[in-house]
Amino acid sequence: MPCGSLDKRRQGHRCVQCRENHRKCDGSRPCRYCKDQKLKCDEPVSTKGTVTVVQYRPNPPIQPISRILGVNDWLFVRIFFNAVISDSLFLSAYTYDEIGQLIHEKGSVYEAVVAVGTTYASQMYTDLRLSSDQKKDLDKLCSKLRFSITSEIHEPHAIQDPYFLLRAHLLGFIEIMTDDTAERWGRLVHNIQHYLLPQNELAPSEKSFHVPLLSTTRLSIAICDVMYDNLPCTLCLTHLPCNISVASGPQKEVLTSRGEKIEFLARVLERWAVLKFRSFDWIKNMESDQSSTLDQNSYFCLDQDTKQISLAGLEIICQACELQQEVIATMLNQFAQGSECAIHDRDFIQPFYHWVLTGLSHLFLRPEWHSYDWNLPVMEAALTNQQALLALNGVERMLQKAQIDTALYASFLPVVGVQLSTVEDRNRIIKLLHDIKERGFAVASAFEADIIRGWNNPHSLFF
Repeated sequence: MPCGSLDKRRQGHRCVQCRENHRKCDGSRPCRYCKDQKLKCDEPVSTKGTVTVVQYRPNPPIQPISRILGVNDWLFVRIFFNAVISDSLFLSAYTYDEIGQLIHEKGSVYEAVVAVGTTYASQMYTDLRLSSDQKKDLDKLCSKLRFSITSEIHEPHAIQDPYFLLRAHLLGFIEIMTDDTAERWGRLVHNIQHYLLPQNELAPSEKSFHVPLLSTTRLSIAICDVMYDNLPCTLCLTHLPCNISVASGPQKEVLTSRGEKIEFLARVLERWAVLKFRSFDWIKNMESDQSSTLDQNSYFCLDQDTKQISLAGLEIICQACELQQEVIATMLNQFAQGSECAIHDRDFIQPFYHWVLTGLSHLFLRPEWHSYDWNLPVMEAALTNQQALLALNGVERMLQKAQIDTALYASFLPVVGVQLSTVEDRNRIIKLLHDIKERGFAVASAFEADIIRGWNNPHSLFF
């Protein structure tokens, strides 16, 4: 029997109760069924011409995590580029002129820049503090970036993101701002070293790198090697292309372009890092060679193993002396340049050279080096202290201009701080580190712990 809209009997034939109970209705009011059941018999409402529309809400599209930050995306992008717009020699690879086109493509580089800009803004500006939901979204974005860098590191270069190295450096900014142990930054630099490892199919061609970015990469790896007591990454970079054919030194060509100055500085730090680890190995060999305690002033009285140790030590000393001379000569050459650009570049780079000279002297203060009657490349205490103070003055001066590159100069302070002994100078170091932490760079806590450890035991830090 047809029912509902297919029921062709007269309009309103069945009452409401008969319809609901699927009963036959006699059409009277009240009908027989409602009388027998003692129910209220109601006339049904006419549904003629009525259309019922059922709507379903579509599932919201899955957004990239960075878009969750909403309209602030471009604000944080702008903050990032304002933070790298300074005249710092070490930020040229991240300026808008270099990577602006990549930002407009809104790909992986765009998300990395948003993450860095958001992290920097939330640390630096109180009026841009993130809500709890935004903090969660930022954590997700940073975690996504870390995961992609870690997972892509061993992929063949043919299928790897061509901007992997840039994204890895951008992640580095996040790590030094958020990790107070500096461990994540150290692991990241180690991963970058694997990316550059010049062997088999993992060896990248020279053309695949932008020159400023490669120079910044070398600088980061060398600084990490100087600061960490592990196998130097720089040992794996000896075959990377170098744009400087002759190192600066006495009666050698003066470095003029910014690219040459940065690349020479990177090479200086790499050589210092390698000397540090070779010295560390030499001291371990000295401690294990019991015969080295016998008549060490007479080379011909030593056994073969001890002779090899002795020769290795002399080679380290010679290389350290050569590096020390080249750094001093380069500093003198740069002071001779009087142009405004040259003076500006000198102000950025000179603190690094004072840092290197301080570290080289500290390297040979270990008692093992005094087991032989050798002339060591150690400056007098007053001169070493002067170099440390000059480096500290340079750091304080640069931090007045520095923005997102602040932590780069903070890495000086453990080496410089261990050399300084007066209460006034040590308080300057601690105050400077606290200022850096207030700027939002958590890595300063790790440097402060290293300095305090070095003050308690000067030989505990191996620079």
